[in-house]
Amino acid sequence: MSFRPDRWTDDFEEELTDHAFIPFGCGRRTCIGREFARLEATLVLATIGQQWTLEWADGDPTITIEPEITTQTKNGLPMRLRQR
Repeated sequence: MSFRPDRWTDDFEEELTDHAFIPFGCGRRTCIGREFARLEATLVLATIGQQWTLEWADGDPTITIEPEITTQTKNGLPMRLRQR
């Protein structure tokens, strides 16, 4: 499995099933904090994006995803933050 953000086109997203991405569960057992977590993540990322520029620490790294209970990268994300 590899991280390929270019695959997320509008057509690709329309082809996904409702349960293709389920970090908060689905159906009757959906996490009650799901919408709050999504809102909070959006606000945090927007705040970081306003104040900082993120750059890859080692050029353009190869990212390997480890399938676990929570999705994580095998070796982290080697990035540098630069204040705007």
